[in-house]
Amino acid sequence: MVIGLREQKKQETRRQLIDVAGELFNRLSFEQVTIDDLAATAGISRKTFFNYFPGKAALLEVHTVGWMEQSSLWAREAALLDKVESAFIPPNIDAITSWVMSHRRLLQMVDRHTQLLQNGAREFNEQSRQPRLARIKAAQKAGSIRADVPAELVCQMYDALRLDAVRQWLRLDDDKATEEDFHQYYDAVKLVLSKGFES
Repeated sequence: MVIGLREQKKQETRRQLIDVAGELFNRLSFEQVTIDDLAATAGISRKTFFNYFPGKAALLEVHTVGWMEQSSLWAREAALLDKVESAFIPPNIDAITSWVMSHRRLLQMVDRHTQLLQNGAREFNEQSRQPRLARIKAAQKAGSIRADVPAELVCQMYDALRLDAVRQWLRLDDDKATEEDFHQYYDAVKLVLSKGFES
């Protein structure tokens, strides 16, 4: 499909704003980044900014979702179905955890100023939901996960608890937020879910 010059220009401006957001939010706090700064750095007027985003929080959300998608964090590989937790926990969980640890500052900003990390935020979870849903259904068919709990509900429970673990860790003081703290909470979540879903 061929798009017109005007639409192409709109897409380029939107992309430019997202790139500018990454540059400024990675250097400055949310409060330090102004809409005037975002617009000026992107080469547009303040008024034009609002044709693309209702505010800087919405731009931060779009930037973060795009970043996560480009990072290819969410595993799509088939999991071994002999253990309950392997059906709902991504095979590359260590890589995901490492990514979360190294992007703490940005994720704190997202948590404080957007709704993206709220439990059940579809934009945040959709990348991992479909492959996980398929793994859970296969595990239910194989008899390693209870079949009386709908696979979609298993996904929702895991998403809610996983995001809660991330948010709890993000809210710790910087000097207390170690990887060990995160693993302690997340491992407890895995244990509870695993025991609850055993067939």
